[in-house]
Amino acid sequence: MSLNKMTEERIGLLRKCFAEGCTDKEACLVAEISQKTLSDYQRRTPGFAEEKENLKALPIFKARKIINNALDKEDLDVAKWFLERKKKDEFALKQPETNINFGEHITIDLDSDEPQPTIDVTPDTQSIEQATDDTQHTKDD
Repeated sequence: MSLNKMTEERIGLLRKCFAEGCTDKEACLVAEISQKTLSDYQRRTPGFAEEKENLKALPIFKARKIINNALDKEDLDVAKWFLERKKKDEFALKQPETNINFGEHITIDLDSDEPQPTIDVTPDTQSIEQATDDTQHTKDD
């Protein structure tokens, strides 16, 4: 690697990208260097790898700050959202239970002039195929 590629301008672009949460690959694309050039620079420049990781943490910190500011303003929606994610066992949204029993027939009214298809909801595909075949034969009648 040529250290000449690592100009102050490129290092500044890398820092800006990392502070915005970019991956190494994305930052290298913006700075127009290879990932190998970045890797070599990190090895030869003490503290740069740690600085990069600290910069990458900035967007997370900013997001936390925004959430905390909203909580300080007693924003109910943010409070609910926060609890749903941080205390899932207590506050996560529950999925509705379905009351479909396998083997139960469900009739779908698509058009009153057409024969009604029946879908057999079963765990094996053979029953589903049979229900489909039965529906096709009904239409031909």
